[in-house]
Amino acid sequence: MRPAAEALLRAAAAGDDPSALREAVRLLLAADPGLAAALRRTLVTLVPQERVDTLSARVPALAAPPPTATPQPVPPVAEAPVTEAIAPPPPAPEPEPQEGFFKWKAWEGEVKVGGSASTGDVNEQALSLVFEMSQVIADTWDHSVSVNTDYSRNNGVTNQQRLASAYELFYRGWDNYFLSSLTRVDYDRFGSFLWRITEAPSVGWTIYNREKLGWSLQGGPGIRFTNLAETDAAGSEFNETNTEFVFRLGSNFDWALNGRVTLSNDSSLFTGPTTTTAENEIALTSDLTDRLSAAVSFNVRWDSQVPEDTSRIDTLSRFSLGYKF
Repeated sequence: MRPAAEALLRAAAAGDDPSALREAVRLLLAADPGLAAALRRTLVTLVPQERVDTLSARVPALAAPPPTATPQPVPPVAEAPVTEAIAPPPPAPEPEPQEGFFKWKAWEGEVKVGGSASTGDVNEQALSLVFEMSQVIADTWDHSVSVNTDYSRNNGVTNQQRLASAYELFYRGWDNYFLSSLTRVDYDRFGSFLWRITEAPSVGWTIYNREKLGWSLQGGPGIRFTNLAETDAAGSEFNETNTEFVFRLGSNFDWALNGRVTLSNDSSLFTGPTTTTAENEIALTSDLTDRLSAAVSFNVRWDSQVPEDTSRIDTLSRFSLGYKF
């Protein structure tokens, strides 16, 4: 503190007027607020401590600041090593349910109905019904069912009653080859036989498999049971059942002429030691809508062995309307 300021304090403290010392302290603090600590040290040497405390109460700027707590050293905190954030692995995909061997899908097929009636010199009615359907049962397995029936009457007398049904199972484990097993039942009341059952496993070869053209061949051994209506020497009719091993040859051809018209031709040959049967059916089908169709077909069948007074060749023409499902 400067000597002039100290001399002023000494003169004010030596006087009898207590207010003179107070005014001197205020004057010095007004001139330099930073003298508070030095003034307190000097006043303690000039006047009693009680008077210093009184002055501090009356002149707040002279009062000593409250003691501050000594800051305690803060122990250093170890910093965690900085690592790159690692994204959690994606959840493992749920395993797909294992499908069994069979994968049954809905049946697909078609029903065709045809008929005719005439009056006058010839009174004739005819009805034909065709039922076909197929189904996929596994990746390489499928099967099909077909039933064809024809019935007609002429002048009140039945002159045609014919039924042909077939079931065929396919295994398509290769690109161009397949295996099949055919079971066929035929009934022809006025034909070359009464009924016939044929079982024939085969090996097939797909020659063409294009969008508009398909053709396959198949062949293999089989067995056939044929029931014939025979006549003895006395003129009495009796039934005789023949069993023979046969060899089967088959051909299936389909050609899409355009987006709605398809030409198909199916042929079969069953030949054995005593009888041979050849059959061919050609059909032209036109789609009227997505589900409705119209078809005209011609079927011819030839048998090498037939009863007396029976033709070896039978033909059948159909015109029908079909519904797909």
